[in-house]
Amino acid sequence: MKRLGTMVKRLRKEAHLNQTVLAYGISSTSDISRIENGEKEPDSFLMCALVQRLGKSLDEFEFIAAGNEYQMSLLRAKIQAAMLKKETDAAGQYLEQYESYQESRKNLHKQYVLMIRAAIRYIKYGVHTDCIEMLREAMALSIFGISDSISDSIELSCGLCLQETHLLLFYSLLLLEKEKAAETVLLLEQLVTYIDKRYTSEELKINSFPGGCYLLAKAYLMQNEKERAYEACEKGVEYVRRNGSTAFLMELLLLQQECKYSSVTAQYLEAFGMFRCYAGYQEPEETVIKLLFHGSMRSVIFSGEMVKEAREAHGWSQEQLSKDICARETVAKIEKGRTPTVKMLYGLLDRLGVERRKYFCYVAADDFGTYELQRNCIKSLFQGNKTETGKLLGRLEKVLDVTIQFNGPFLQAARIAYRILCGSISDKEAVRQLEKLLCSSMPEFNGEVQRVPYQEECFMLNQIAVCLLKMEREQEALILYESIRKQYRECGPKSARQLETLLYLYCNYVEALGKCGFWEKAVQYGKEAVQLALQGQRGYMAVQLMKKTEEALEVCCAEEEEWEKNRWPEYINRLMDFFVVEN
Repeated sequence: MKRLGTMVKRLRKEAHLNQTVLAYGISSTSDISRIENGEKEPDSFLMCALVQRLGKSLDEFEFIAAGNEYQMSLLRAKIQAAMLKKETDAAGQYLEQYESYQESRKNLHKQYVLMIRAAIRYIKYGVHTDCIEMLREAMALSIFGISDSISDSIELSCGLCLQETHLLLFYSLLLLEKEKAAETVLLLEQLVTYIDKRYTSEELKINSFPGGCYLLAKAYLMQNEKERAYEACEKGVEYVRRNGSTAFLMELLLLQQECKYSSVTAQYLEAFGMFRCYAGYQEPEETVIKLLFHGSMRSVIFSGEMVKEAREAHGWSQEQLSKDICARETVAKIEKGRTPTVKMLYGLLDRLGVERRKYFCYVAADDFGTYELQRNCIKSLFQGNKTETGKLLGRLEKVLDVTIQFNGPFLQAARIAYRILCGSISDKEAVRQLEKLLCSSMPEFNGEVQRVPYQEECFMLNQIAVCLLKMEREQEALILYESIRKQYRECGPKSARQLETLLYLYCNYVEALGKCGFWEKAVQYGKEAVQLALQGQRGYMAVQLMKKTEEALEVCCAEEEEWEKNRWPEYINRLMDFFVVEN
C-alpha cells in the first residue's frame, strides 16, 4: 500500500503541484496526505484520476474491487460499449443503474454522469444548448477557474485527468458547431498545448491529442486560416505516425487535403480506406463518440478472482484460508462471485500476503519509471530487438527489488527470454525453466491457460510457444496459443496493456498457423486481430498483423478477389511506410 502512495507523492513533486491543487474538486487535501503516507487506499476511479492529473496512466495496474466499485466499473464498460454502437437507449438505462449507487454522488461520478447524459442527448436529439449547460455544470465540479467565459478563465496548471480533458474536448465540439470559432480556438490552443506537454503517458495522449488537433484545425478553418489549420492537422498526423495510432487519422488527413491537396496524402487515404474495408472495421460516425470513448478500457478485476488465484498460488485449501476469518463456504461463494465485505476481503488478502489490498500489478515498485521500463522491456522482447532488450534488461536489473513477490520470477523470465533471443540456451531448457517460473503465479498451467494471463505471464507463454514451434512440437504450441486467445476473447473490454499483449501474441499465432498450413484460420484470426487493433487505435500493429497474413491471403483468395490480392501488397507496404514507429 505504501508503494502506491510513495509513487503518487513522487509524481506530484515532479509535477510541482501541492496536495491542495492535486485534490481540487475530486478529493480533499487530508485524503491526499493519507494516500501518500500509505494510510488510505483510494478506489480505482479516484486513483486513476489523480495519476492522470500528473500526466501518467495506471494501465499497468489491475484494481481489486469489492461490492459497488466493481459493479460501477462494469456499468461504465457497458455504457461505453453501447455508445460505441450508438445504442443510446441502452446506454441511458445503464446510466440510470449507475446513478442508483451512493458513490455516484461524489464529484468524479457526478461529472461522468453529466458528460454521458449530455452525449446521449446530443446524439439522440442533436441539441446544443442543454448539452452545453450540462457540460458547464460538470466542468465546474473539478476544473479550477471555471466561470461564464470558460475559454478565458480556465486554469490548466492544476492538472487534468482524462475525463476532464474529454469534457473540454466535447465542450469545444459544441462551441464549434455553434460557430463560435474564436472562443473554440482560445480554449483548444491551451488544451492541446497542455496535453502535449503534461501528458507523458502515450495512452493518455492517444485518447486526446489527435482529437484536439482535429477540432483546433476545424476552428482555424472556420476562421479561414488555412495555413494554421494545415499545421494543426500536421501535428496530429505526425503524432499518430510516430506512435502507430489511428486516432482521428482519416479525419486529419481529409482536413489536410481540404487545406492543401497532396497526391501522397490521397494515396494514404486510399490505402487506409481499403485496409479498414477489407478488415471489416467500421468506426463510429459521431465525432463525440470518438472523442469520449476508446476501444479498450478495463482496469478493475473482481476480488473473488484475485482471492482464488492467490490461494491457489499458495497451494492452500479454502478451509485453510478461511480459518478464524469466515466460513469455508463463504470463501467458496466469494470465489464464485459473491461480494465480500471490505473487512473480510482485507482479512483474506492479508493472510495471502497481498499487501496491495485494492490494487495489483505483477511486479511492484514505488517509482512509476520502473513500470514504464518493464513495459518497454517486454515490448522489446516481443519484437525480438536484441540490442535494445539488453540495454533495458540491464537497467531493470538495477532498479527492480527481487525480494518482492513476483519481481524475482519476472526478472528471471526476462533473462531467459533474452538468452533465447541471443541463442545462448536450448529450446528444451528454456521451456523447462519458463514453465517452472510460471508456476509461481499460474500453478494450474498444464500446456493450456485457464484464465487471462498478465502481460508478464503472456510473454513467458509466448516464449514457450515459440520454443515448442522450433522443436517441431507444433500441435502443443497451437493449443497453447488458442487457449490464450480464447481467454482474452472472453474477458470483455481490455485495458490498453492487455490489448497490446494480445496483439503481439496474435502476430506470432497467425504466423505459426501459416507455417503449419492452416491458411484459412490464419486469415480468419489475422482479420480478427486487425479489427481489435483498429478498435484500440493501434494502426501500426494492425498493419503488421495484415503483413503476417499476406502469404495466407494469396493461398486463400478467391478468383473474384484477384484484383484485391494483386493490390494488397501495395497497400500494406504503403501503410508500413506511413508509420515511423521505432522498433
